[in-house]
Amino acid sequence: DGATDLYGRFTGRLTFPIANHTGKILGFGGRIIEGQAKANYLNSSESDHFQKSHLLYGLHLAKKHIKAKKRCILVEGYMDVIGMHQKGYQETVAVMGTALGLKQAHLLKRFTDTLYLFFDSDQAGQEALKKSYQVLKPLGFYIYAVSLKSGDPADLCFSNQDEAVNQALEAAKPFLEWLCECQGALKEFSIEEKSKLILSLKPYFMMEKDTLILEHYKEQLALSLNVSKNLIRFDRGAMVYNKINAPKTIKDKYQKAEQLLVVAAVSSIALRSKLKQQHESFQLENTIYKQIYHQIIDSDKTNLEVIQELDTDELKRVASELLNRDALVRNGEISDEEFMDCIGVLKEKKAQVRLAELKELLSREDASEKQQSDWLMELQVLSKERGLNA
Repeated sequence: DGATDLYGRFTGRLTFPIANHTGKILGFGGRIIEGQAKANYLNSSESDHFQKSHLLYGLHLAKKHIKAKKRCILVEGYMDVIGMHQKGYQETVAVMGTALGLKQAHLLKRFTDTLYLFFDSDQAGQEALKKSYQVLKPLGFYIYAVSLKSGDPADLCFSNQDEAVNQALEAAKPFLEWLCECQGALKEFSIEEKSKLILSLKPYFMMEKDTLILEHYKEQLALSLNVSKNLIRFDRGAMVYNKINAPKTIKDKYQKAEQLLVVAAVSSIALRSKLKQQHESFQLENTIYKQIYHQIIDSDKTNLEVIQELDTDELKRVASELLNRDALVRNGEISDEEFMDCIGVLKEKKAQVRLAELKELLSREDASEKQQSDWLMELQVLSKERGLNA
């Protein structure tokens, strides 16, 4: 008011109390209703007490209905939740406009394993739907996509289009079916466009663990593209167009060790810390794996959240594929024993490379006596460590 330095954070905004799943209010969200502001929505400041990415708006009211109906409808915002509850869909909760996080996904898993993603019809909403699938699918959810021709759930609810809401939910499709259908007139694509499309869809298909379901949607995709289903094969280790001459994905133990360490760095902060302690004892030879490793090694995020921090789509794609490859990771985890085995394998590889370098250096005639002596001593130390005769 001019007399003090205090001001109303939510002045001119419709304010929504944000509670945790037990009903305890932890913060507030405000939607602009008068004047102009840089942001249409404003929330309480992030703190140890209030972390929006750990909360789902309306869950304290919806949880009993979620259990009763054995499903949860996930929307984007406060008004979507309020409108859906008023129309009788009380199993609805919201991510509050942010990308769905792992904490929220695990919270949902406590109440159901079936989700209907009812996001806005714009490009941002559809991308959020795809990203949410990547977070949810590894946790074993059954995921359905709800399509809207325009607007968002709140638009339908507050304009009394009850039947449109009901029809949209009844027409919801399993995510992979929706993904295939929303790509446009696929049969009109050039063969190069079809090839690029298949590669772009691969990470989503690779997350499906049920072989029957995977084969069903692979066939559906082939029909949509008007190509023979034999030209497309989705494997959990690779996707190839002609399996006869397809190279193996994991060529040898060194490549597998590098892949597993990248997965360890992506999926676990604890293992990432161990890698930093060991970083001088091994090296990654694969250029892409090396870039992923160096870009995430100091991050405080994991899984999809840290993958989104990578600076190119190629790095994001490779990291996602490694993280979801059954041939690499069993039950989604890497044991300490597997981790240390990988370190040991790559230490051995580094030692082998250095021994070869030293033998090459010792054969040089232009080296000084001091250089020859130092190289010979290093060779003897390495050979002793590996139980070899220099």
